[in-house]
Amino acid sequence: MPPLRRIAVIAIALAVALAALVATRQRSTVRAAPGASMAPRVVPDLFPAGPCRHSDASLCENPRFTTFELRIPLEHDWVAGGSVAVYEGFVEGTRVVAGDLLRYRWPPMQTLDGTAPNFVTARAASGPALDVLPRGLPGAFDGVIVRSAASLAAGDCVIVTFGDRSQGSPGYRIPDIGISSDLQIEEDADGDGRYAMSSHPAPRLRVSGTRVDSFDVIAPATPVGGADGSVVRLTVRAIEGGTGPLDNRWLVQSFAGRVVFRSTDPRATLPAPVQFEPRDRGVRVVEATLRSPGIHRIAAEIEGSPGVFGRSNPIVVGRPRAPHLFFGQLHNHSAVGGHSTQTSRFALAFASRASGLDFVAISEHCRERTFDWSRLLELADRYDEPGRFVTFPAYEWTNASEGHRHVVFRDTASACSFCERVGGDRSCVVATSLAFLEQRVRGLPALLIVHHPAWHLEGFTWGSELDDANQRLVEIYSWHGASEYFDNPLVFHGQSSDQWPAAAGTFVRDAIAQGYRFGIVADADNHLAMPGTSTGADLGDGVRYSWNGVMAVAADDLSRGSIWDGLWARRTYGTTGARILLDVRVGHAAMGEETTSSGPPRVRVRAFGVEPIQDVTVLRDGTEEIARLSGGAGRFDATVVDDGAAPGQTHAYTVRVQQADGQTAWSSPIWVTIP
Repeated sequence: MPPLRRIAVIAIALAVALAALVATRQRSTVRAAPGASMAPRVVPDLFPAGPCRHSDASLCENPRFTTFELRIPLEHDWVAGGSVAVYEGFVEGTRVVAGDLLRYRWPPMQTLDGTAPNFVTARAASGPALDVLPRGLPGAFDGVIVRSAASLAAGDCVIVTFGDRSQGSPGYRIPDIGISSDLQIEEDADGDGRYAMSSHPAPRLRVSGTRVDSFDVIAPATPVGGADGSVVRLTVRAIEGGTGPLDNRWLVQSFAGRVVFRSTDPRATLPAPVQFEPRDRGVRVVEATLRSPGIHRIAAEIEGSPGVFGRSNPIVVGRPRAPHLFFGQLHNHSAVGGHSTQTSRFALAFASRASGLDFVAISEHCRERTFDWSRLLELADRYDEPGRFVTFPAYEWTNASEGHRHVVFRDTASACSFCERVGGDRSCVVATSLAFLEQRVRGLPALLIVHHPAWHLEGFTWGSELDDANQRLVEIYSWHGASEYFDNPLVFHGQSSDQWPAAAGTFVRDAIAQGYRFGIVADADNHLAMPGTSTGADLGDGVRYSWNGVMAVAADDLSRGSIWDGLWARRTYGTTGARILLDVRVGHAAMGEETTSSGPPRVRVRAFGVEPIQDVTVLRDGTEEIARLSGGAGRFDATVVDDGAAPGQTHAYTVRVQQADGQTAWSSPIWVTIP
């Protein structure tokens, strides 16, 4: 893992008083960008007057730890024994849920050792010290109970200090990843053990970058053109962190600075300079118009500091007709399905407003106790905006002996859950077998997408049919790693022990060689409720790559029906996250299609990279490499003639494109029959 980078904890309270200190991760050199906020010193003034008035935040000395206070105005008079409960949780619909894996959350609080990290204390503004007890089991609890031995009056203030350093604690340990968490507050004024949720909105803790290293500039790949050119909607994000597969990247949510734009299109109408403010949380959406036909890019930089910049993905201008190319993710999680942080509502709002993705699904683990299918259906419809942002209903099905699939439906009207509870049984109805799941979805507009098949997590089977009516796609890459072939450069969690052995036949190349008819996609498997981000995690048992994969689909327009048709037809490819433009054809047949060839198949590969293309590999039937071509430029265009293809057979041709920075794209097969 790379050295720890500088991040900040920003705590925002709406009506609840919350003051936060900012932690700075030190580097050997510091390059300040003009206009950038190096260390936000003031938390927004949303505190009530009187004893809960906040003071300015200040810098912490230790780069790994911080100290912050939660100030809770009492809503009722307390008797002796009155208390408040403070814990990490998320309001989803009418209930509070929480992710059940601490590794994706803030470190657990502790109340026993004043010299150890994460020590929590509390006092009343009127003077008395308060008892702090764990809410749960020591070492694993996700909150605290603060109790008073004396009566307290309404309007007094309970001040909870996280990372209290007065007894020698280094402070509260900051997560290494850019997560967001809510703190729920419940009050028991009568001391009878019956808690009521506070009427104040939940305060939110965010991990943020503190220095802008670059910008993400995300644009549609093939915007629709008009008489005056193509209007391009740009998502611009201020980022701290590197660009390698193990370099975590943080949104710089406190960034304040002026950003200017330039383009390779000399006729472009670009946005006026944009002034980022802390309220933007490091993200702005602007529009540009490109007029010159061809492939262009738009760059953003801090005014007066051209070294801090970012370039967009390639944008195709002047495309006269469909299909268009859209990028999305269908494998994402939140606390509703466990193993995650934040709500599904938060995840969809982030994807819609801050990710630049064209389409998304939140595919929760259906066997988790927090799974709520009706809520997921409601949110999928609420956030669906045809022409701008498309959502699909989905969930994840798992089986200990046959592997994992996420089930994606065309729309909510046709979506059925095969994971409803049966009596007191908490397992899915279909958890018995993959064959049962295949039978239940047959004839329905439902995609079964195989994911991380090479991860030696449990048992695995590809399924009962080589060309299953519903199991049409396989995820070749996610933040866990790549399932392309044994010991590929992005091995699971950075360690070979986490993958099946080479002879197991669980790699995507093996499936194609065995005759399975899969289109290829990549995805995130994002467990931070932030689809479209680039951030991983060191969970102790291996890394999660900061490259979160995306899938590309060729479709007529940005609507559920059109995107679905492209997915169903396997007109897809996947990348490690870079929005590489890739077009592979044999004759007139495109990716995912079938064709015949009277002579040696001619595989044409055209690609346009985000960075220079290093090499292109063409494979026959999954495992037979028939050509490896060197790149060196941003564009690639070559035709490979396969003189070794056997007549009387059907062959599958796939292409692997790798950029100089390691970012990779994988095409779906084209199946070619040679009479």
